[in-house]
Amino acid sequence: MLEHALRSDVTPQIAWGHFFVARALLQLGRLDDAVVSVSRAAEMFKASSDILAYCQALGMAGECLRHAGRHAEALDRYLEMCDLAWSEVKPSIAALTRPNALAGAGLCLSLLGRRAEAITAFTEAADLFEQLSPSGSQDRCLMRFAEVLAAEGRSGESRTAYLRAAEVFEVIGEAEAAGHCRDRAAVP
Repeated sequence: MLEHALRSDVTPQIAWGHFFVARALLQLGRLDDAVVSVSRAAEMFKASSDILAYCQALGMAGECLRHAGRHAEALDRYLEMCDLAWSEVKPSIAALTRPNALAGAGLCLSLLGRRAEAITAFTEAADLFEQLSPSGSQDRCLMRFAEVLAAEGRSGESRTAYLRAAEVFEVIGEAEAAGHCRDRAAVP
């Protein structure tokens, strides 16, 4: 795909080519290469003022960097994505972008040991997800939120988050994950 995009000499096609190559490299575990590829895509999207695509590339960059253990850099990408979602994109797109960016930021903050800030980010993300249809992003956010709350000794809130995650997993057809969350909620 990237080869054809490069031959086309059409910047948006080349940028999307880099984006999708990064996704494939991430799935293959070639994290450094994935970061390079998605960074190229992000630069191209930004240079062409395609803010929506740039936000998507920031999210993918955050994911690649997080998987590579570069949590502080990943956090920066998610925070920039969140800032753009508040100021630069249409409200309908921002409604999807903001909770995902906040959930990514929350995960990175928790990985950096900044749990209080992670809880704040996850709380806001969870509230925003409640305004949308149930999704895989919402259930993962809630499960990670529950984990951070449990690590902070906030067992009642953790239980509530696990149970809500279980409900969302159930709605989207992930019975095994729903059962896992219910089991975690039952732990005192």
